[in-house]
Amino acid sequence: MVRKVKDKELIALTIIMLGVILIIGLYNLPNEKVIYITSDELGYWAAAAHFAKLDWSGVSSMWPYYAYGYG
Repeated sequence: MVRKVKDKELIALTIIMLGVILIIGLYNLPNEKVIYITSDELGYWAAAAHFAKLDWSGVSSMWPYYAYGYG
């Protein structure tokens, strides 16, 4: 039998899950030296910027793989 989740339970579960993600990220933080964005992530961001009506053509053209086709 499936019961309906109440709003307070959903908020509590969301906070718990965000806490777990934060703890895992902080646990791995000493292994990271710098904050970086890989070229693969840049391609996804360029596509999202296109749908948001932002011009990222200059940024995405700096990476040969994403020059015209992907982003």
